[in-house]
Order: sequence, then C-alpha cells, then structure tokens
Amino acid sequence: MVLPTALGGAIFGATLGSWVAWAADGAPLPSQPAADAIAHAVVGMKPVWQQRFDFAFGDDGYDDGAPGRVDYRYGRSIALGPALEALRAGGWSVAADRSEAVKGDYRLTIRGDRLRIERAEPSGLAWLTAIGALLGAYGGWMLTARMGRLLARQSVAIKAAVAVIAVIAMWTLLPSAFFSALQLVRGDGAPWAMLYWEPFRIVALVGATCALVAVALTEWACGRKVLSKKPGRVAH
Repeated sequence: MVLPTALGGAIFGATLGSWVAWAADGAPLPSQPAADAIAHAVVGMKPVWQQRFDFAFGDDGYDDGAPGRVDYRYGRSIALGPALEALRAGGWSVAADRSEAVKGDYRLTIRGDRLRIERAEPSGLAWLTAIGALLGAYGGWMLTARMGRLLARQSVAIKAAVAVIAVIAMWTLLPSAFFSALQLVRGDGAPWAMLYWEPFRIVALVGATCALVAVALTEWACGRKVLSKKPGRVAH
C-alpha cells in the first residue's frame, strides 16, 4: 500500500499546488475596454458576439475548468496573416503553431472566426505543482509507513477493519486521481475540475472521509492499547 498511497499523495499534492498557483499568482483579466482594444487591433472587425468570464479559474458551463477570459466571435474567419502581424507589432510573442500569442500575463488565441483573450499560466505554476507533488508523495509514504507500524501491534479485527476502509477509500478516490493525473500530464485543463461535477465530488468526498476514518481508527486503537498498559489501569 505504500507505493499506491505515495502516488496518490503526489497526484493530489500536485493538484493542490496547481490550484494555489492559479488562485494566488494569476493576474486579473484586462478591463473590457482594454480587451476590446486588443481584439480590434488584431482583427479590425466588429464582433457579432462576445462574452466575458472574470473568475480566476472556474466552471463556465462549457469548459469544466478554464482561466478567466473574454471571447469574441466574428461574422467570418479571421485573416491569420494580418492578425499575426498586428500581434507581433503589439509586442506579442507568437507561438510556433501561429494560432496563439502571449504577452505578459495574457494569452490570445485565434480559432477560425473566434478570438479569445485569457489569463496566461502563472509563473509559479510549474514549481508549485512540483513542490505539491513531492510533499504529497512524502506525506503519503510516511503516513502509510506509520499506519503499518501501528497496525502491526493491533488485533486481527482492527487490522481487518482498517484494511476494508482503506480499500474503499482507494477505490472511491481512484476516479478523481486518474482524472487529475490525466489533466496534469496533458496540461490543458484544471486538474481539480472533477470537483465541479456532482458525482465526482460526492465520490471523492466519500473516499477522503474513508481515508480519514482509517487513519483515526488506527490512531485510536494504538492510543487505547497504550493507555490500557499504563500502571493503575487494567486491560479489559
């Protein structure tokens, strides 16, 4: 159980680190007039539709996890050549695929007749995710090792109860862990986005509760055994 717990700790630690980076280090969106000015300088047309999401990172009903952004849609496809020239003239760094550009805290994406201005990845995202993964793996490893030492001195009944609860916790946390790991590897979404979905959230909460119960039961059984051996107390 040590390796699976350490791996799970690394995944959830990295997820927490990623969330902290977006919540604490991300810049706000440009104001609406500033965003409109950027879009007009790049496209030179009036949009037929636009929408703004000011949140730092959240669920907009379309994307399960996305940075705050301003979306524009035009009556026809955006001419990529002139748009890229305008971006470079404005100091934007254009990506190799010629559909994305970054300037400071913002990222601009062009897809067909759509333009999006959104928050770029925070500068601390990579190292906060890595620190979270390392701390999570270490915590999972140490917790499992401690529980193993404590359970070695317990009765078969306590060992069986903890084992059953731990297995339930592992299987109920597995969907969230898998989704988070997938998003962390792909890097194109929020690794905590599964918590926006009611079924995932409920199952994850059940798993976390079972994990806490397994730890609490182990600590309680060990403490009870120590107290029963103190002078003046008689074990029953």
